Amino acid sequence: MKFRQLAAALIATTSLGLMPPSSVGQTPRENLTLGFIRFMAYHEAGHLLMNQVHGINASTWSRENIERYADQIAAVLLVPDPGDPDGVEEIIGAANAWLRAGDGHAENDPHAPPEERAYNIVCYVYGSDPVAFADFKQFVGEGSGCEEKFKAMDDEIEYGFVNDTDQSGVRIELTYQPATPETEAARQFLQSSGILEDLVFDIENDFKLDRQTKLVAMSCKGKGDEGTFHFDTFQNDDPSKNFDRIAICYELVDMWMKAKIPEAE
Repeated sequence: MKFRQLAAALIATTSLGLMPPSSVGQTPRENLTLGFIRFMAYHEAGHLLMNQVHGINASTWSRENIERYADQIAAVLLVPDPGDPDGVEEIIGAANAWLRAGDGHAENDPHAPPEERAYNIVCYVYGSDPVAFADFKQFVGEGSGCEEKFKAMDDEIEYGFVNDTDQSGVRIELTYQPATPETEAARQFLQSSGILEDLVFDIENDFKLDRQTKLVAMSCKGKGDEGTFHFDTFQNDDPSKNFDRIAICYELVDMWMKAKIPEAE
């Protein structure tokens, strides 16, 4: 199915009729916001893993390939259990969020176009269990190869990134910095969502990092790239002080909380 056909079909629904309504009563707006923020956080974690585990960065791969690979890692890590209606609603929210972000894509953006990112999320969910997620087939189309794509990427993560030894990895330092008055509600929303705590748990337990990593929720106003997520590697004269950082900007959370999103009937 073409990406624009997916957009026309998927953007009109938030549940696909797959599961009963969210058990915590989340609205379509909340599902879009939570899905987008969680996907972006795990996308940056994909960058982190690529860099720490295999040294994959802009000097070894093209930026376009790096961004698409980080998307693939995030999509696999976030595939929900078929019996988890909240997880299903949230991942659909992530796909819908990308479809609604289409107009903001610049030609020189190394990330995949938003419609492609939405399609790939749906493709990986369907490919993870074509029986349980049979209703997704209408969005990926016949001959999509999603099952093979999911298995290939799942195997790459399992055998190329996961550290299943008994050793302990370096713990991730998670902090929520103070918000501005304008973004205090976004800070509270992000912290109450538990998204960053989930990310810490998933990465620490499966991948066992080997250098200091900081996960920071912060106001990015006036600090460049306001309203985005970042992955950075900080190099110091003393290698023992080197660290990686994922920064989550309250401004981006605030933007999605205030986005004009028609509520479902």
